Amino acid sequence: MKRRGSTLIEVAMALPAICMLLVLALQTIHHTFRSARFAKDRDHSIQVLSRLERQLREDFHEANLVQTIQPPNPQTNQFQLRLTDSSSIDYQWNNSSIVRTKRIKDEAIGIDKFPLFENSKVDFQNENVGTKQNLPFQRVAILIYRATPDAPENKRLELHVRARIPLQPRSFTGKQK
Repeated sequence: MKRRGSTLIEVAMALPAICMLLVLALQTIHHTFRSARFAKDRDHSIQVLSRLERQLREDFHEANLVQTIQPPNPQTNQFQLRLTDSSSIDYQWNNSSIVRTKRIKDEAIGIDKFPLFENSKVDFQNENVGTKQNLPFQRVAILIYRATPDAPENKRLELHVRARIPLQPRSFTGKQK
């Protein structure tokens, strides 16, 4: 006589194998979702840093003077780009974001916020250096590092923007490009 179905021992042997396959499949799916989320966050951060770099370069190009400002809160840092006598651009940052505020006659007319990576460190360098083409100028640099949480001394440079800013207003003669 032929049997139909399975015995209890056969089912008991097949069940752990099926469970192991399900666990492996769930781990793979979880890893895939986590990788996709990391890639999306990384792509967004790169876009933000690109936008920040473009904005900094445009602002540095228009600036006549850079001043470091001591803000009331010691956890934040700030510098100001003077465009004309009545307009300026303030950059303020902490470990989570950089905020750009455009001012005309001390009234804020535009605010942009650039979120940073976790464990980011912003380094602002400003120095008066000699002359170039008979104009005194400042050298300004902004560096954004990303440190690993388990080893803060290991940091990776994410953005580096450098510029030279003449200390006298620029006068343009002829056609501008």
